[in-house]
Amino acid sequence: MRVLHVCYSDDLGGAARATSRIVEAQRLVGIEAFLLVKVKATNSEVTFSISENAFVSKIRGGIDSLVLSRKTKNGLGGYEMFSSNLLARDLTKIVDVEQFDLINLHWINFSMISIYKLNKINQPIFWTHHDMWALTGGCHYNQVCQRFNDNCLNCPIFSKKESPASRNFLKKRTLYKGKTFYHISPSSWLRQILDSSKLISGEIVTQIFNPIDLDIFYPQNKSSAKTELGINSSNIVVGFGAINSRTNPRKGYAILKEAINLVLAENQLPEKKIVFMVFGSEPEISDNYISTGYIRGEEKLVTFYSACDVFVIPSLQDNLPNTAIESLACGTPVVSFNIGGMKDLIVSRYNGILIEDRSPERLAYHILEALKSPSMAINARKFAENNFSYTKIGNEYKDFYLRYITKSKLGEKR
Repeated sequence: MRVLHVCYSDDLGGAARATSRIVEAQRLVGIEAFLLVKVKATNSEVTFSISENAFVSKIRGGIDSLVLSRKTKNGLGGYEMFSSNLLARDLTKIVDVEQFDLINLHWINFSMISIYKLNKINQPIFWTHHDMWALTGGCHYNQVCQRFNDNCLNCPIFSKKESPASRNFLKKRTLYKGKTFYHISPSSWLRQILDSSKLISGEIVTQIFNPIDLDIFYPQNKSSAKTELGINSSNIVVGFGAINSRTNPRKGYAILKEAINLVLAENQLPEKKIVFMVFGSEPEISDNYISTGYIRGEEKLVTFYSACDVFVIPSLQDNLPNTAIESLACGTPVVSFNIGGMKDLIVSRYNGILIEDRSPERLAYHILEALKSPSMAINARKFAENNFSYTKIGNEYKDFYLRYITKSKLGEKR
């Protein structure tokens, strides 16, 4: 079975990394999977990039952000991505799709490919959804807006009844009526949204977790990991990621900032210093704060997670964050609000804590609670082993593919 995966990148962003891992998992179980990207950031031999002039590529990808990011800020009070894919390309003119038995779409924005020309493709098309974009007029996350249930009319970004959002929505409706897609959601949260969407009513939807390489992401010795990062091995480390968190309120940074101060003030473990460690580019926010900057390379990420006693994800809306899966695989419990796909990842007080009240006070309280529950670290790794292995996820994809393409047709078009 030859499968073409399509994603903007193979390593830039959470969707890109998840996609690369899905490709690796599929190849492990005998699927001949390949990945087409616009921006190649790894040396993978099964990943190939679109051949295009660098300047033209930047123009294609930049149009949406140049035109719409300002409006999005004005409309929602903070940055949330909106994509129209105005200059997107025809996939059939980029690659010979006849070489493949099926296509699996992922995150295809920044004008990578046009979904409106996919009806030219005869092969079955599967779509792994890393956010809500396929179901809206352009937003990748709706935050509190429910207008995607009403044709995206009166979009708050554009402040008028008809807008690029409503026009995009209607174009997607036309596409979905004329072409069958098989939808894959990494989380039960997004699956419920897909199941109830008016856009894809009646189409096949399933849920498959994103995988992780458990041979790479594993628990290192915690004291050694702390020492390697220049932290006193006796310190307690609370980790979190901070990429884009200050500009996007959905990431929950404002709540976390207050919670950090509360944790330090209410530390119930006075004999040990609590240190907050972050990867990303955020400025210092407390005296007990360490920033590793951007982390390149999975081995360094493993050291980061292994050094943490607890990892915090304060997001107010998210699908299935890689950071949570990575942390659990490294034996580090996760504390999060009960939002999005987090309930798929955390069994409260088993491998982390889910918080109902989205307040700094409750977040601080449960961070401290998690620090006093060492058994959750062992359970975190067990949960990862049971749910996210390459073999498990690779076989789930294979089974789903085979359910909708007959074996007799495999290889006919090669």
